[in-house]
Amino acid sequence: MGMTKLDDLKRHLKPGQAYRRADLARWSTSVDRHLKELVESGTLKNLSGGLYVYPKETAFGPALSA
Repeated sequence: MGMTKLDDLKRHLKPGQAYRRADLARWSTSVDRHLKELVESGTLKNLSGGLYVYPKETAFGPALSA
């Protein structure tokens, strides 16, 4: 089975990094739908309007920055 557009977007995410909606739009033609799915799955956290973070896992749990 091939990679989905959402999988392709996830491949570009780096733990501990913050992203603006516009940063992710270059890897997705359905950025709003993909952002909703990533937030609902817990992959990304919405910090404020249009700003998202991919938490880095540490021994103490998720950390918002490196």
